[in-house]
Amino acid sequence: MVLTAEERLITLRVKIKRAKEHFDYITKLAEPYRYKYTHIVVSDAEPKFSTGLPDPVRFAIIPFDMLAVAGDILHNLRSTLDHVIYHLALVKDSTVGDDVLSVIEFPIRETLEKYESARDRKIKRFIEPRAIKFIDFLKPYKGGNDALWKINELNNIDKHRRLLSVGQNGVLCEGDGFDGHYWLKGDNPSFPRVFLPEGEEES
Repeated sequence: MVLTAEERLITLRVKIKRAKEHFDYITKLAEPYRYKYTHIVVSDAEPKFSTGLPDPVRFAIIPFDMLAVAGDILHNLRSTLDHVIYHLALVKDSTVGDDVLSVIEFPIRETLEKYESARDRKIKRFIEPRAIKFIDFLKPYKGGNDALWKINELNNIDKHRRLLSVGQNGVLCEGDGFDGHYWLKGDNPSFPRVFLPEGEEES
């Protein structure tokens, strides 16, 4: 059975709706932690001579669940883009095989050159030229469309490496199965400005 364009959009909206539901949920999870902070004295790995104690560092406290749900939001948004390519391939050729459908993706890369290479390898032969032109217009690469780039990069971090970190100093996480607080360090935070007061710039 051939699906209409509207029927194909229904399946995509399911993923977007789920992302919105996760966003509402993460807002509820965050509310009890809005003003939950503590101060900790953090020693340097290579301490310098000093006449006094270092200043305490302010850490926000958040539940582990917030970070997990943030990953769910990213996954649903990123996979929606891949679903778009899947449907575009079927529109061009309804008999296209699983060998193609299992490897095509919505190409988002670090540079324009890498994007163009991935586009030509992953989708150019399998979807209509006018669709390719529209995807090019979106500039799905770092420096072209940073929103798409960040969704892709943060989704990869969450899927393959670690929980998403926030704040330059990191956060203290708490939750079931962990006694006390877990310091999720923010050496290279996914969201470095989350806990900056309004108007304050990073040094």
